[in-house]
Amino acid sequence: MKWFFRCWLLILPIAGHAQAPVWLWATGFTGSSDVQMRDIASSSENGCFALGSFSPNLYLPFDTLASAGGAGTYFVAHVDTLGAVTWAAQFSDRAASMHGLPNDGLSCLIPFVGSTMVNGQAVTATTSGHAALVVELDNTGSITSMISIALTQWPAVTSPTRIVHHTEGSGIVLADTFADSVSVGGTWLYGGGLYLARFTGKGALLWAEHIGCGSPVEGSVHIDAEGRTLIGIPIGCDPDPDDPFFGIGPIVSYGPTGSYQWHRPYVLNEFGPPPVMSRRPNGNALVSASFLPQGGGSVTTTMELDEVGAEIWTNQLSGPTTYDRPISIHAIGNGSTLLSGDVLSTYDFGPWTIPSSFGPDGFVASIDGSGNWQWATAETSGEIFTNHAAPGTNSRIYTSGFTGTGASLGSHWITTNMGSFTGFVACLGDVTLNTPDTGSPFETLLVWPN
Repeated sequence: MKWFFRCWLLILPIAGHAQAPVWLWATGFTGSSDVQMRDIASSSENGCFALGSFSPNLYLPFDTLASAGGAGTYFVAHVDTLGAVTWAAQFSDRAASMHGLPNDGLSCLIPFVGSTMVNGQAVTATTSGHAALVVELDNTGSITSMISIALTQWPAVTSPTRIVHHTEGSGIVLADTFADSVSVGGTWLYGGGLYLARFTGKGALLWAEHIGCGSPVEGSVHIDAEGRTLIGIPIGCDPDPDDPFFGIGPIVSYGPTGSYQWHRPYVLNEFGPPPVMSRRPNGNALVSASFLPQGGGSVTTTMELDEVGAEIWTNQLSGPTTYDRPISIHAIGNGSTLLSGDVLSTYDFGPWTIPSSFGPDGFVASIDGSGNWQWATAETSGEIFTNHAAPGTNSRIYTSGFTGTGASLGSHWITTNMGSFTGFVACLGDVTLNTPDTGSPFETLLVWPN
């Protein structure tokens, strides 16, 4: 594998613009072969949780996880505010979503078929077919509860890969495709195509809606703390025949009780990554997706939409390659938006330039309440894949991804075995943040006086 390096000053102070955070630390995850990080979530008190995969062994400071005996190749690890890995849990199936709990705990939602394992404990579905497991872990990684939900009953799910949850009372939302009819909680819904259902955290059905044609865009389902749902549906599928959008894939919003709220036309890349979505506490939707324009390259469009789906602002990031994509989006303080993703060429984020490393670059950027870039940063050298980001407490931002070349994030170097991927978790923040968190909410995050 060729090594590519680029050494450059990530951010120069620019008059009139916020300064970017700096890389405080980076922690690598290695194994006997590939280790890939796939998602990240902030803890309520101390650091973050990183989801990843490995094969066949994962080397941790306190243990070695092995996939033998059906234990699985997926894991979640807790990393504290100073970059130390404190515990890890092992799954035989990948978690679809995860959220921090009070007292530094974690909730994971794991779809599975037939049976699954968590930390060596086997769980069998109560009925044959697809199910979802809600697992809660405490601040030591010990299992405090496991609830298995038989998705074959409400409704008869064919492939539950479009499922997410939220732990603050809003439960689970599932989108999938059925035949010409389905019985949901004793009520029959008719018509082929896409259905959307919301459950409590214990599996009780709250509501179900028949949307219509097509299948949901893979991975494009979001539920917030109030139970409001966003879903990306494919080109040619229209949830509102009175207001059609022909040839364009819309983003659709549903209320906590399943009532249709609005849909917004959105040009989606049918063959590319799904849109990423989030909400502010006031209900405004944040959406980002890449598409391929006729002239070549790609355009990443990020939007904020109000409670009726009207545009508040739009931000576009254009580049010459078709690889560029957003991976995560979050609401942060003062109406700002945190966006992360991968790019494969030199990009200008307003006055901030991320030059190409001739390999994937993992960017993290902030957009203000008017849709303008506030700051942007990336690794200092090497290349990074699937760069997720999540806002933490005390104005920290946690990121995760993996590298095949090795990568430096500021002065912190992630090593790798040639020919294998190394996962990592890293932290951005103010240069003074060299002590553990004190629990300040992430909503205060905006700029760094470094």
